[in-house]
Parts: sequence; structure tokens; C-alpha cells
Amino acid sequence: MASAIDEVLSAAEFLEVDLCCEAIAAAELCACCAGQLPDRLPDNVYGWVQANPHGPHVDEIELAVQAVSRVREESELRDLWEAAGDSSQWLAEVDDLLSRLGRSSAGSPPSMSP
Repeated sequence: MASAIDEVLSAAEFLEVDLCCEAIAAAELCACCAGQLPDRLPDNVYGWVQANPHGPHVDEIELAVQAVSRVREESELRDLWEAAGDSSQWLAEVDDLLSRLGRSSAGSPPSMSP
């Protein structure tokens, strides 16, 4: 999970779509493990979060925020959404993830409801 986030933060070049997707997914898992689940979450991801409880540290959350912010601002993934003409929906989803990461209570066990 941390490797994709680290790669986004250390990449000097333009962020390619595959790396962006991996970093977004890793950040989403970080938010979920901190008890900040999105409105929609696939059952298999929900099951994984329950089976792998982990209260992320403040540093992990901050790195996730930085990585997602970088993908949001300038990346191939953002360019693809803009080219498709529906970047506003993607930006709303990314902003929701950033908001949930910001609300994450680091070190606390996740509190999930069905």
C-alpha cells in the first residue's frame, strides 16, 4: 500500500495513469482503515478492511494526502478525465477522499458500520 504512495511522491516525471490509480487505491485503503469509508465501497474491499484492521499513523495519512493531491493537480489520470469531459465528477470523488483522509483519526481502530 505504501509503495504506490511513495512512488507518486518521489516521481520526478509526469505521473502515469497506472501509478496514479495504484496511489488512489492505496490512499482509499488508508482512509477506510482509519474508519473513513466512502458512501460506496465494493464488498470485497469492505471485507479486506475488516480482515486487516490497521489504524494508520499520522505520517501515513499525511503521505496519502500528499500523493492524492499530486495526482489531483497534475497527472495522466487527471488529463484522461478532462479529455473525457467529466473531470468534475472525478474531482468530486478525489476531494471526498481528501476530506475523509483529513478526518481520519490516526491510530484509532476503524469504526465501520454495515
